[in-house]
Amino acid sequence: MATPVNIPDDNELKVGYANALRDYRKTIAAVIELHAKSRHLPMKGVAHLSRLMFARLMLLGGNLSRLCPDAESEGLWDFSSIALLSRSLFEAILFFRYFIDETGLEEMRARVHVLHLYDNNERVRLFKKLGKNDEAAKFQGAVQHYRDILKGNPFFEGLEVKRQKELLNASRASLLTLSEMSDKYANDESTWVIHQLLSHYTHSHPLSFIRNDESRRDGLANRLDWMYIPGILRWLISLLENAAKAYGDLRIGLQGDSPSDIRHETTISNPQEGVDDVHDPGQSSNESN
Repeated sequence: MATPVNIPDDNELKVGYANALRDYRKTIAAVIELHAKSRHLPMKGVAHLSRLMFARLMLLGGNLSRLCPDAESEGLWDFSSIALLSRSLFEAILFFRYFIDETGLEEMRARVHVLHLYDNNERVRLFKKLGKNDEAAKFQGAVQHYRDILKGNPFFEGLEVKRQKELLNASRASLLTLSEMSDKYANDESTWVIHQLLSHYTHSHPLSFIRNDESRRDGLANRLDWMYIPGILRWLISLLENAAKAYGDLRIGLQGDSPSDIRHETTISNPQEGVDDVHDPGQSSNESN
């Protein structure tokens, strides 16, 4: 005889959703507080970059909190937009964890220089497409500068040749792929499945939305959203808490409560100045925004 399936009623689903949203908002409040405590600390190098990345995931997470309606709300229930922000937040957390990870000096420099190579190359491509070749030329020299630095980096030279070529061609902004980051920093077999689910709802073509259950097409509260959203929020809570802990450890290192942290001491080559390419708030920079 088959075991009867316990199907929760609407009230149980709403309570589960309300509890998950409450816990998520508490987590985001803690993330915001941590950022506020560290925003004026004199970080530099990789530590300063990490602070900016933490600010980005704080903003994404905060906006997701606002986008999720209260359980009793009759406002817009838009799972596609929630999925879009959730996926962006997940990817921002992975990139932050990848950047803040403790590693050797040459690998750390390679990570930052790959990022700057990718960024400058994208600016060259953009300005060329806009027909602004003079603007593109401003960044072309930086592209070659970072390529040359990477070619002389002992850690980078130790990577497989295929990956070196991909990175020197500025095919992505990180040494690791997103999937590799997920395996390393969110090692849960369900994580990539959730990422695929969120991606399904964020496609620009309309089929994903059209195939939605009828109850989800008009922005009204519905059982499926009450079931799906709590799982996503609790998944993100775990990722955010781990990211906040890693950032808190970095911040403690800066304040002198632990041994010297190389992430605070690393300087990044700048094609204009040959020194630190990452500046504290209030410092001047020759880089274009």
